[in-house]
Amino acid sequence: MPSTPTIQLRCVIASLLALLLTAACAAAPRHAADRVFLSGAVYTVDERQSWAQAVAIRAGEIIYVGGDAGARPFIGADTVVTDLRGRMLLPGFHDGHAHVLAAGMALSACDLEDQRDHEWIRQRLAQCGKIEGGAPDDWVVGAHWALAAFAGGSPPKQWLDDAFAGRPAYFVDSFAHSAWVNMHALELAGIDATTPNPPNGVIERDPGSGAATGILRDAAMDLVARLLPEPTPEARAAGLAAGLQRVNAAGITAYIEPGLGRESIAPYVAADRSGTLTARVLASLSPLDWDAGRFGPEIF
Repeated sequence: MPSTPTIQLRCVIASLLALLLTAACAAAPRHAADRVFLSGAVYTVDERQSWAQAVAIRAGEIIYVGGDAGARPFIGADTVVTDLRGRMLLPGFHDGHAHVLAAGMALSACDLEDQRDHEWIRQRLAQCGKIEGGAPDDWVVGAHWALAAFAGGSPPKQWLDDAFAGRPAYFVDSFAHSAWVNMHALELAGIDATTPNPPNGVIERDPGSGAATGILRDAAMDLVARLLPEPTPEARAAGLAAGLQRVNAAGITAYIEPGLGRESIAPYVAADRSGTLTARVLASLSPLDWDAGRFGPEIF
């Protein structure tokens, strides 16, 4: 049987080991965060604690919001630490109605950038005319012209004829409810002074002659849009990637994309499966595309 001094020595050694293990456990966080932000102006949108210094995130969830000292225990060997140096950090924005796919695809077309200066617009159209090239019947597609830049929200079709040497042109406005087309596009679609307005759409006309001015509203847009070449799957995927980059850069981390059809939902599914969908997206499917003819008068 060990002597009393030996037992006491063993007890002392055991106590020291326990203290060392406790210190080691205290030094290493039990649940290290994937990412920690420090020394920032963190706006929480919480009345009880509107501002903080630090945020810790693990597995896509916020696990700590508070001061720098409280965040440090969450820092492990693999934690990515960002020193905000007083810069602001706030929750991402949610857009309730965003056509991110179409907007992203428009970036590779003739983008008028919502400009209102007429000289700028005409110069941009001329530039696009030189870049596009193509055969006489190849379409020129553009987007983001500002309704407020023109009286009555109606730019002249002659501008598109001048810029594109008569090639058919189709430009969607920034709100995606009006199309600006030129004479060749109207001819290909068979639109003239006798063409009736489609349901839920308007063909803008010259008040004197009744001739189409080149502006199509809402459902009337499809009279020309249906003639456009179908985008390739690669073009749709590239458009979604470009659109996501733009919304993320603006702080938008979630949005609702309305009116997606069978072809336009495909890049979203692919991006989700590949892990490249950098936003939380609620995809709203278009019943006109998915279930055409299956709805009765109960749907308004």
